[in-house]
Amino acid sequence: MGFRGGYWRLMRNVEEHRADVTWSLLRRVLGYAWPWRWPLLLMLLTILLSAGLGLLTPLIFRDLIDDALPSRDVQQLHLLSLLLIAVPLAIGALRLWQRKLSARVAEELIFELRVKLFEHLQRMSLRFFTHTQTGELMSRLNNDVIGAQTAISNTIVDILSNLVTAVATLAVMLTL
Repeated sequence: MGFRGGYWRLMRNVEEHRADVTWSLLRRVLGYAWPWRWPLLLMLLTILLSAGLGLLTPLIFRDLIDDALPSRDVQQLHLLSLLLIAVPLAIGALRLWQRKLSARVAEELIFELRVKLFEHLQRMSLRFFTHTQTGELMSRLNNDVIGAQTAISNTIVDILSNLVTAVATLAVMLTL
C-alpha cells in the first residue's frame, strides 16, 4: 500500500541524478563566481585575519605565564588581560563581517542562478513539461538551488576557515 521501495529507492534515484565533478563543470561554476571575485577575496582576507588573531591567544597566555606573573609586572598583566578580552571581540567582529559578505555573495549568486534557470525553462519545449512531473521538477529546482546556496555560503567558508586555521596553528607550533 505505501511507497514501494521506500528510502532505498529514493537514494538510488538521487545517486542516478548526481553529477560528476569535472573540470568543465568547475570552470562553469567559477564563471558564475567571477563577478564576485573582490568580495570573495575580501572574505578570504577576513578568514586569514580571524585565524591569525585566533593564534594570538596562546601567545598572550604564554607571555602572561612566563613573564607577567613571575615578574609581578602589573602593567603588563593589565595589558595582556585587555588583549585577552580584545582578541575574541575582534575575531567576533571579523566573523560577523565575513558572514555578512558570504550571505550577500550567496544571495546575489543564487538570484542570478534562479534567473538563468527560469530563462532556461522558458526555452524548454512543451514536450519536456508534458513528460516531467511538476512536483518533481519544482523539488529538483528548489533543492538544487538551495544546495548551491548552502555550498557557497557555508561549506566553502567553513572549509577555508578550518584549513587556514590548521595550517597557521601548525606553523606557530613548529615555530615555537
